[in-house]
Amino acid sequence: MATIGKIRQRSGWVIGFIGIAMLGFIATDLLRNKLFFNGNSSSAPKGIGRIYGEDIDPQAFKDEYEQALKNQSMQNKGAEITIEQQNQISDQIWAQLTDELELGHEADKLGLGVTGEEIFDLCIGPNPDALAQQYLSDPKTKQIDKRGVKNFIENIQSAKPEQQEFWRSFETYLVNDRIKAKYKAMITASDYFTDVEMEDNYIAKNKTYDIQFVPVMYNTIEDSTVQVTDKDMKDYYEKHKEEYKRENSRTLEYVSFDDRPSHNDTLETLKSIMALREPFKNTKDDSSFVVLNGTGSYSNKFQPRGSFDDPRMEDSIFNYKKDGDFIGPYYRDSAFNLIKVIEHKEDSVYYYRASHILIKPANDPDKKKDSTDAYEKAKKLYEEALKPGADFAKMATENSQDDGSASKGGDLGWFRDGAMVKPFMDAVKNGEKGHIYIVSSKFGTHVIKITENKTNKVVKAGILIKPVLVGAETNDKAYGLAISFRTKAQDANTYDEASKSMHLTKRLLEKIKPNQHEINGLIHPRELIRWAFKDDTKEGSISDPMRITDRYVVAKMVHIMPDGYTPLEEAKADMKKLVQEEKKKQIIADKLKDALEKNKSLEAIATAVKSSVNTSQGVGFEIPNIQTIGMEPPLAGAVFGSKLNEISQPVKGNTGAYVFKVTHINAIKPPTNYDRDRKMQIEQTRNNLEIDAMSALKKLADLKDFRYLYY
Repeated sequence: MATIGKIRQRSGWVIGFIGIAMLGFIATDLLRNKLFFNGNSSSAPKGIGRIYGEDIDPQAFKDEYEQALKNQSMQNKGAEITIEQQNQISDQIWAQLTDELELGHEADKLGLGVTGEEIFDLCIGPNPDALAQQYLSDPKTKQIDKRGVKNFIENIQSAKPEQQEFWRSFETYLVNDRIKAKYKAMITASDYFTDVEMEDNYIAKNKTYDIQFVPVMYNTIEDSTVQVTDKDMKDYYEKHKEEYKRENSRTLEYVSFDDRPSHNDTLETLKSIMALREPFKNTKDDSSFVVLNGTGSYSNKFQPRGSFDDPRMEDSIFNYKKDGDFIGPYYRDSAFNLIKVIEHKEDSVYYYRASHILIKPANDPDKKKDSTDAYEKAKKLYEEALKPGADFAKMATENSQDDGSASKGGDLGWFRDGAMVKPFMDAVKNGEKGHIYIVSSKFGTHVIKITENKTNKVVKAGILIKPVLVGAETNDKAYGLAISFRTKAQDANTYDEASKSMHLTKRLLEKIKPNQHEINGLIHPRELIRWAFKDDTKEGSISDPMRITDRYVVAKMVHIMPDGYTPLEEAKADMKKLVQEEKKKQIIADKLKDALEKNKSLEAIATAVKSSVNTSQGVGFEIPNIQTIGMEPPLAGAVFGSKLNEISQPVKGNTGAYVFKVTHINAIKPPTNYDRDRKMQIEQTRNNLEIDAMSALKKLADLKDFRYLYY
């Protein structure tokens, strides 16, 4: 019964962990009904979204979103959840919720489900689910008490509420994961290539043609000579209408009034944190003092190098004079930081800092040769790094195959003794700052540069942070200017007049989406976006002053673009060039066709159209490069499968039109067995199958996102 005791004892934080791990997964069979409510399917939004024509209950999303926020707060250990984290959580919850609804809809049609027997098997069967193994096993034996877990499940209705909640979350996860696995198995099982398909693929990759061709390039016709009529525009629009499909968006203008801390606000904050130096020095409870007098952090543990996010500040902390010393205040991130070095000591382990360039073996069958090749490449970089003036960071960014550190110039930060593989650690332990080494490990060959001398110094420090806030006088001034502007700007015309008279710069925001989180020039602009998508915001509407982080904003709605197709009149401006190109293609193709009807050889056709006969070798279906022309897939596609010495009909390519004849076909002999190639082809396409299937489901679901009405 140790397992059940563990469930009873730890059900609260296990629920939290599962919530964090899943960020609120919605089980297809267990919870789908609560996601919908009795809104009708009219055009006006009633829910937080719409899928398969049904409204999604805002409360269902809210419950999952708020639970995820609580879970994030647990991860943050009570620290404030940033706007960015809130937006990320909202998007994750929405994606997971809608993915489950889309998959659930398809699962119902396919008859996919999860039985009680399967749940038992996932918990206490021969191969239990990984999460079941982790949370249902006995903490001492690491084994699942199958009888105890079975008894717990069978009697769940009489269990305590928190235990029932644990099981609901856990079963939700199992059901959801199992249905996903079944659907994925069905999709991937369909991934197969017949011998006929394999032979076609082989021929497409390997069969090539030598050709002679007559090109006439589109740029030989001046744009001014090609007239485009309204009928041409309309015909093109109808033919390419799907290319003019658009999402719901808004275009607006805004003027802003800075509400940032003034010089006086900054000085007042500096005075207030300086006044706290003496009390901070004398306090016996550093942790409470930091919390009560500002924001910041305090750890009762000794911290090594790399524990503080500001390198300048960390250098000062580790180069203190004596315990109890103050460092700062530093000004960073719109706040003053006052650091109290409380205590220091020498740790039993050393900490190191280095950068590296990693060259990995290519995983070829010949492992020994593979590793030698990696070493030789790394050796050249090592020799280059030893030269005076070598830029190691630039070399790491351009050459290192360690993606995590390459983007940081190879910097690995501070790490403790034993954190790296032994050959790597041996090198940094025996070196000093500036030394460069080359070593090999199981990961490949490393070129290492030691960037700091080793240290075993650790410190205990408290950081008091006082953000510089906008004072009342500064805020009143900015708000007053915004109100004054709004009083003058009663409509679109007076908005423009007031902007000019008050010497304000109007900024244009084009094609803003309803659930957009960021706008260039504005930080956290959700209030502005919500205003833009309100039903009563019309073209020409003027907003009241809105506080957007560090300024007040007054906006004017310029253009509303609902879901649907861009009207022909709006599309014409961008369409004219495209229609001209289409007409050029047809004019030149007709010219070539006329020459072809009157002449029997490529030379005569070339003379008739004032061109020349060109040649290209090795043209193939998957090798669409035409010598003297460049990439021309339409021409390569027409060549593929053509007969010898027959002059083709005109082919409209990307940059010109052509007639051609095949002068030689490079014969190939397809393999007699495709088993090896088929296996590789299946492996290459299998991952894309699931992605493509989910994309298809999303399209069929006709998903509408109305979160902007609520958040």
